[in-house]
Amino acid sequence: MTGASPPLMTGASPLMTGASPLMTGASPLMTGGTQAQLQPSQQLENPNYMVNDTVMSDPLLTLPLYFPHQAPLKMASLCYDLHGRPNTYYNFVSDTCISVNAHYQSGFSGRHDVIVLDEIAMRAVDRQGSCVDVMVDITCKVVINGVRLTLPQYTKDGVSVFTYGDRVRLSVPNCRHQQLVMWAMCQTYRINHPTTGAALDLKTLKFVVARTLSLNENSHGLIAQFWGVPVSLVPYFGQYHGQPVITSDFYIVSVATKPHPRRFVAHWNAMSWDLSDGPCLYAGSGNGGPIFEVTSPNDPVIEGVHTDYITGARFAASFKYSRFTGNCT
Repeated sequence: MTGASPPLMTGASPLMTGASPLMTGASPLMTGGTQAQLQPSQQLENPNYMVNDTVMSDPLLTLPLYFPHQAPLKMASLCYDLHGRPNTYYNFVSDTCISVNAHYQSGFSGRHDVIVLDEIAMRAVDRQGSCVDVMVDITCKVVINGVRLTLPQYTKDGVSVFTYGDRVRLSVPNCRHQQLVMWAMCQTYRINHPTTGAALDLKTLKFVVARTLSLNENSHGLIAQFWGVPVSLVPYFGQYHGQPVITSDFYIVSVATKPHPRRFVAHWNAMSWDLSDGPCLYAGSGNGGPIFEVTSPNDPVIEGVHTDYITGARFAASFKYSRFTGNCT
């Protein structure tokens, strides 16, 4: 894939962050470092403009980066792949009063090369201190505390669920004044079967975090771990696949997580995963780990390894980096 280069960037400028693996395309030439920090994925400068943390089929993760002083290039995203294991629950968001798991499943019986999300499972603490369990399946059926939702909405003690046919809006307080807003979207893709080549429809869920103002800075999970973490970008002109990099579309991404910061190489492309307007900084292996094309710097995109984010059950909030403190039975 190729794309037109954004304008020249020659100095350091503040930023806001997101997440992404490697492709081809043109990128802005950067002769200085660019500082970034993950900020609310909503209402950046224009209250009518929304950007989202997104997980698509495969699963493919996209998190927004924001350049507030670098007009006209205002936005980019960090994009990475988390292929994972089928029939497994992974944590996407973990914070004091919210835990969101996604169920990975094989898109084709007996094959593990195509993974889809077929469930989003949320455990949230409401304003009364009680835990509410919400499950959205691949058909956008909603089950709340074990009971199927038959009305178009549920609202109680700060937790709300609104259904819109093929979309479900989830809103929770996360023990704070601002609401955390997420979407589960039921989608169908027309693809060719990897063995027979026959055209068929592949169903999956798309998960979007649309409003993150209530997340705490130490939140975690495959998506939320990037929240509020300082990020910096500098050009990379080292070795790639054993050859010197001579183009300006590779960058060293430094993520200032504590106590162990991470540095890895990302590749700039004008298109995002779904071929919509980007740009994206693609980084990491198929599971958010190091890549084989680069020797150094080559830390994983995510903290630890993908198996650290596996939870034991649908609403289980416990995993290696869990931040959830709700007292649920």
